[in-house]
Amino acid sequence: MGIGMASARVGRFDESLDAFNAAVDSWQACGDRRTLAGTFSQMASLWTWMGDPERGCSYSGEAFAILRDLGLPMWLGLEQCTSGFEPYLPSGR
Repeated sequence: MGIGMASARVGRFDESLDAFNAAVDSWQACGDRRTLAGTFSQMASLWTWMGDPERGCSYSGEAFAILRDLGLPMWLGLEQCTSGFEPYLPSGR
């Protein structure tokens, strides 16, 4: 995940997406759902920075689902903070 965010911060969004997609594959393969949720949360932020908050919300939703399933209230609270823009999207979600 670190490479994904570092690449995004210097404007290399394609490299960032590649790194995040590789991380998702890795976390899914080894079954690390908590870290997968964190990766989805970072991807939500990335898509929002890139001007596609709707797509960001879809990744935020993925993170929410995992965190709810795992019963991690602190992480759920943090995820709610990062997805607080959803009511303001043009689609009215």
